[in-house]
Amino acid sequence: AAAKKGEDTPYATWDALRAEDREEAPAMVLTVTDESGNVIRRLTGPASAGLQRVTWNLRWPSPNPVTGAPQRRRDDSDGGPSGPIVAPGTYRVQLAKRVDGALTALGEPQSFQVEPASTPTLPLQDRAQVVAFYRKAADLQRAVMGSQQALTGALQQLSLLQRALDETPTADLALRQEATALENRLRDLQVELAGDQTIASRSESTPPAISDRVQNMISGTYQTLYGPTATHRRDYDIAAEAFGAWLPRLKQVVESDMKALQARAEAAGAPWTPGRVPEWKP
Repeated sequence: AAAKKGEDTPYATWDALRAEDREEAPAMVLTVTDESGNVIRRLTGPASAGLQRVTWNLRWPSPNPVTGAPQRRRDDSDGGPSGPIVAPGTYRVQLAKRVDGALTALGEPQSFQVEPASTPTLPLQDRAQVVAFYRKAADLQRAVMGSQQALTGALQQLSLLQRALDETPTADLALRQEATALENRLRDLQVELAGDQTIASRSESTPPAISDRVQNMISGTYQTLYGPTATHRRDYDIAAEAFGAWLPRLKQVVESDMKALQARAEAAGAPWTPGRVPEWKP
């Protein structure tokens, strides 16, 4: 229209185009809360035109580490990672739109009932106590699985740092030896957390590691509302005590000793490796 009138054709400014490039895709967000108003789950759906469906699998969110690209799915029912089952009761869901990171409620919250799918054969434990156990079990699972990822990432960083030190003529040889010593400490921690692969790879039995007990506890409880058995509770107690003593040792290596080594490698002029920001002065 402007061209036909002989007027200048408007064009967006660089700032406007930059803002458009950085814009987060809009989404629909469904927030599920319990009777007390506690947020149980947030589900996202597409903001495209037409009739859309989002399904909740009646579970808490997954405590698994978030790595890689997000899984693109419209509902919760395709067998992906998930948390423990919620207890039967009254829940509410609120629909909202998310634009530029801001949520705007759409309509009024809707209430619905979650009921058992069948009549239990065995007597149920107190539901509140069962849910409390599942929540603390999920929190332990979150910390254990996250620590495994942190440990694996630290080993990868050390491997690259060792290569960088080999390419740094001005680096003290003691730095390379220190990197190897830290790697061995992490390997020892890995055995306690995930088991001794040196023994297991030779088809010999190994004592249950921390993650083994957590996995046994989770796999035996997440699919039912009957509640944990005495074995599940014992697995939790043993794993929680061992992990409580183990985690500070991992933090010492990753958050203190490795940072100090990386700083010394940077001072020696080592090529960049993940975990540090280069220093530079004109």
